[in-house]
Amino acid sequence: MGTGEARRRNPASSAFARPAAGLCVLLAALAPFTTQAAELFRYRNSEGVVVLANTIPAEYAAQGYTVIDHRGRVLRVVPRQLSDDEIVERDAELAAEREAEEARMAQRREDEELLRLYSTPEDVERALQRKLASIEGAIDTVEANIQRLRTQKRNLQGQAAEIERSGSPIPQRIISGLRSLDDQIAEKEREIEAREAEILATREDFDADRERLRYLLGITDDV
Repeated sequence: MGTGEARRRNPASSAFARPAAGLCVLLAALAPFTTQAAELFRYRNSEGVVVLANTIPAEYAAQGYTVIDHRGRVLRVVPRQLSDDEIVERDAELAAEREAEEARMAQRREDEELLRLYSTPEDVERALQRKLASIEGAIDTVEANIQRLRTQKRNLQGQAAEIERSGSPIPQRIISGLRSLDDQIAEKEREIEAREAEILATREDFDADRERLRYLLGITDDV
C-alpha cells in the first residue's frame, strides 16, 4: 500500500500529525525557559536568615549564594566576592604554589639526571677527581704563561736599566711593553684566582651530588 493511499484511507492521521509536531516545537522552545524558571537562589539575608527565591538582590549576590533546582538539588555554588586584599593574598598563594611545584619538578629532573650519570657515590668521587685534575691542569698552564711573561718583563727591565746607565732616555716601546706585560700578568693572576674559586665550587657541587645520590639510593652512614 502506498503512502498516498494510506493518507486517503486515514485522513485524521495527517491532521493529528501536524498539531503534534507543532506541540513538540513549542515544548522544545519553552524548555530552556522552564529549566531556568526552575532554578532557585538560596542565600542568607542581612539578618542571617536563609532565603530561597527565584531572584537575588545584588547586595546578597556579592556575599555568595547557591543555585538549586525545584527538587532541591544543588546546581552550582557561587562563592562570595573577594576583597582587594583577599585577591592579593589569593594570587600570592597561587604564585607560591606554582613556584613550589616548579621547584619540585626541577628537583625531579635533577634527580633523574643524577641517577642516569652515577650508580654509586664512588662514581661521583671519581668524576670529581677528573674535574679537579682538569681545572688544576688549566692552572698549571696559566702559571707557566705567567712565568714566561715575567721573563719577558725582566728582559725589558734589563734593557731599560742599560739604557738608563748610558744616560739615554728609555724608549716608549720599552715603557709600553712593560705596561702591557704587567697587564697580562695581572689578567693571568685573576684567571688563577677564578680557577681556584672554581675548585671550591666544584667540590661543593659534587659533595651535594654525592649526598643526594646517597639519599636517592637509600644509603645511610653506619652507626
